[in-house]
Amino acid sequence: MKYSDPNWTLPRGVDQRNSALLWIRNQLAGVKNGVVYFGDDDNTYDLRVFEEMRKVEKAGVWPVGIVGGMFVETPILAENGTIIDFNAVWKRERPFPIDMAAFAVNITLILSNPDALFSFDVPRGYQESTFLENVGIHRYNMEPLAEKCTKVYVWHTRTEKSKLSKEMIERLTKKRGFNELEAHALGMGERKGQNFYYPPDFNYKTHKSLNGYHGTHALRERAKKIDQGILVIRFEMPFNIWCLGCHNHVGMGVRYNAEKKKCGMYYTTPLYEFRMKCHLCDNYYVIRTDPKNFDYELVEGCSRQELRFDPTDIQQVGAVDRGFAQKLAADAMFKKEHEAEDKEKAAGEEGRVDKLEWIQERMRDDFSANSYLRAQFRNEKKSLNETRARDANLREKLSIGTTSLLPETEEDRRMASMLTRYKDAKSHDDFLETSRDRIESKRIFGRPDAPDTPSTSSGSSGGPTPSERLKATMKAERDKRINASFSSASSGVNFLGIKRKSTTSLGIQKKKPTTDGADTKDSVKPEAPPPSNPISLIAQEYGDSSDSE
Repeated sequence: MKYSDPNWTLPRGVDQRNSALLWIRNQLAGVKNGVVYFGDDDNTYDLRVFEEMRKVEKAGVWPVGIVGGMFVETPILAENGTIIDFNAVWKRERPFPIDMAAFAVNITLILSNPDALFSFDVPRGYQESTFLENVGIHRYNMEPLAEKCTKVYVWHTRTEKSKLSKEMIERLTKKRGFNELEAHALGMGERKGQNFYYPPDFNYKTHKSLNGYHGTHALRERAKKIDQGILVIRFEMPFNIWCLGCHNHVGMGVRYNAEKKKCGMYYTTPLYEFRMKCHLCDNYYVIRTDPKNFDYELVEGCSRQELRFDPTDIQQVGAVDRGFAQKLAADAMFKKEHEAEDKEKAAGEEGRVDKLEWIQERMRDDFSANSYLRAQFRNEKKSLNETRARDANLREKLSIGTTSLLPETEEDRRMASMLTRYKDAKSHDDFLETSRDRIESKRIFGRPDAPDTPSTSSGSSGGPTPSERLKATMKAERDKRINASFSSASSGVNFLGIKRKSTTSLGIQKKKPTTDGADTKDSVKPEAPPPSNPISLIAQEYGDSSDSE
């Protein structure tokens, strides 16, 4: 059977019963006395039914309670005790309209008819009739047991039950007006029956079912307007809409209790209309099916939110143009014009199909396909283990505990390389500060042939050695101190600390009087101490820088 098939599609217990019959024919071939009875796990048995089986000479029959929609299924006997009919509702046209639990046969019939077996090919409900006919049993030669079929010793129930108490039978017979046969069946049904309780005035021909007896529908509230052709169902919104009552958005997948009714036909396909109330206001939506366009038609109370896009943008198959297909089928000239294009497309796709077939054929071998998959799994597992070990090492170095790390991406690698490359990059202010410091470290009157930085050896291909870098640093610091001394000594004098000589307008130096008032024309002026500023030495050597001399 298919997964969706109901459990009654094929008869159950056929293989089990046939296995039991085969065992009987093999192991009990010499037995002359015995009875074969087929029991079920969903029945309840009174021990008296097995006492009745001892009386079976060919085939015995008795009533079964709560089966086939009846209180009890039982043979109808004539005055002389022969069976003339069966009290049954379901498929009364069967040769034996009885249940599997309603009969037992003598073992001699089983052994004398080796071909009597159950089959899957018989119609539903005909297992009992087919088996009894195969062992040579007819209605008139069946033996009615259980006090001429007036007692019920077996019932269809789901769980094991004990026999009815005398108090229950008395309550059903005296207080509720049932006979003893109905009391047995109804009593077991009240305790735990497979079917529902049927009132005494229930008539299957008139009411058909308990729903018909009570005047209700099997779907209860969902069928409250069934007389108008309306059935309440659960409707799921197929797309996004706008409510025209409250102007709110209703998303796709929101479910409503909708009234469904048939409103027309499109060829042989029925058209259905769904009416539902908005859950945000008192507005009602009316939506119909549109099988022509494979869509829904919004009739009243709502409008569709347009979110259309090209399916090829997300690598999906585009919508089928129904108008083009109809024109292609109706217009012969239009079809002829497109035949050449279709042939070219078919020729182009043929190579792709052959390639796909070649790929499938290459991997058709189960061993090769399995080896290929296992190799892929091993590589993925190895890569995963390496990633886990690298992440664990990184977490240990950073002391971040069990924090999970995201997988590395190309964007992460690019950003990391940029940070490594430009980690020593300086701002514009830092660059100016460095340039100013380098200028201040140069000697103002240094020798032109003296390089600012130490030169590398001719044989080396790299940068300066550590000793050369140290010498250059010490020289830069010394030159910076000398320049600083120039700057401190020149405060209060003109540029570079050069002083002008004091002269008269005629260029004759004035004589200073002596202490005694006499002119000491030829007196020698004492030599002044050397200036503290080295620039003064340059001024004394080269004279004043004015243009008067």
